[in-house]
Amino acid sequence: MLDTKDLEQCPVMSVECFIQLQIQKMKPSTSFSTTSL
Repeated sequence: MLDTKDLEQCPVMSVECFIQLQIQKMKPSTSFSTTSL
């Protein structure tokens, strides 16, 4: 279940960035602002 829109937001082949986006999706929206790279 890969979301190509997330991949487009990241540099090419940036797995860590993609994982961070997936984690942010699973977290409550309140933690989105506190969790940044």
